[in-house]
Amino acid sequence: MADTEIWKASNEWGWDDTNQTDLPVATTTLVDSQHDYSIPSTARKVERVEVQDINGNWSLVYPIDKTQFSEEAMSEFEETNGLPTYYDMVGNSIYLYPAPDETVSSTTSSLRLYASRDIVAFSTTVNATTMAISPGIDNHFHRYLSAGASYDWCLTKGLQKTPLLKQMVDEYAKDIKEFYGTRHTDFGTKFGVKDMTSI
Repeated sequence: MADTEIWKASNEWGWDDTNQTDLPVATTTLVDSQHDYSIPSTARKVERVEVQDINGNWSLVYPIDKTQFSEEAMSEFEETNGLPTYYDMVGNSIYLYPAPDETVSSTTSSLRLYASRDIVAFSTTVNATTMAISPGIDNHFHRYLSAGASYDWCLTKGLQKTPLLKQMVDEYAKDIKEFYGTRHTDFGTKFGVKDMTSI
């Protein structure tokens, strides 16, 4: 899959399917004393989490994992409500430590999540409202998709062209990784934040 190759290669410039209509940034409201917040179902990888304090200032929330706590119960960690400083990924949720305290945490669109997300599904039928009508990768690499599909078919049928197609697919994958791995972020970009349910 081209998107998998790109995610592996993307470093400074985060890749997102060009068929998406918004940025892969989501927000939701912090709730007083609530630790657990669901992440969007389309999120593949959480890259950054931020929270907003009562004065409107944003701060970074740092990732932790329960394996780091060999001598302390998780329920005892940061048990006094305040401005969240840490988060743990549990299933499809972000678990914040400490839980928010409404006297120090903003409660309006105050949890921000940056993520890599799924591609927009590609379809041969034209339905621009729900499906992509063109692959959401750089057009120089569109043939990677047809080569990959051809390789899969030939491999299944045991055809002689299978090794040649495998070589083509591998070369495209290498080119994709090289291209997306060397892009840089040193330019201005418009920035917007969307609702967490729409990431």
